[in-house]
Amino acid sequence: MRNFYLTWRLFFIFWGEENNLIEKFKKIYVFKHEEKYKIGTSHCVKRRLEQVSCGFPFSEVIYESNYLKNPYFVENQLHRVFQKYRIGGEWFSFVDLNLIDETIHKIGEYISEEEMCSIQKEYVHSVKENALRIEKKIFDFIGSSDEKHIEPSIENEEIEKFTKAIEGIDEPNIYSDLIYQIVLGGNTEGLIKKYKPKKFTSFRFYLSDEQNLKIKQLTEIAGALICNGWNYKEIEDFLNKIAA
Repeated sequence: MRNFYLTWRLFFIFWGEENNLIEKFKKIYVFKHEEKYKIGTSHCVKRRLEQVSCGFPFSEVIYESNYLKNPYFVENQLHRVFQKYRIGGEWFSFVDLNLIDETIHKIGEYISEEEMCSIQKEYVHSVKENALRIEKKIFDFIGSSDEKHIEPSIENEEIEKFTKAIEGIDEPNIYSDLIYQIVLGGNTEGLIKKYKPKKFTSFRFYLSDEQNLKIKQLTEIAGALICNGWNYKEIEDFLNKIAA
């Protein structure tokens, strides 16, 4: 029988990333790192800054809006406004904070405290229903999987490379390539050629917050499955199943 811990580990990954109605309301933020500026969206700007600071230490928040109902639309419009200053992805060589603030007030749809309280109540109800659905999805897959464990051969070497990729190094490996194929439609080598990252910079630097979030979710799931003895084929089947 599959490890019971695995079931709950996957449960909380799905629960935290897929079913949080509250987190669809986000703020527009601007981070500064040296002479580069990142225009993005996040429900928790402080947490997002901590994530970005892992690769770009000493980054700081220089702008943070109120919560918006249409954060991605506003973010895309701001990216267009500063298109000629784009370095790559969500990073720019110049921003005008007054123009950003004016644009957000013009096209942003703010959410009131009353609306947020109502959504929180809806969220509690939704979690109860979705918890049952997610639990069934996990148990159905585990129950239908072949219980015979296939010992990994060259997979140990690939797992070591996968560990480096998790740390932010663009190290080609079968696990990362599987995840990138699902989220971005390409493998590590192809994405490096596409984005042409600078030295000591991962191509993920040029991806959107939403894309990086999906990669993070699938990476956590793959890591949990590896720790519980699943081989690559089992992991591939499972990730493709939940992605579909």
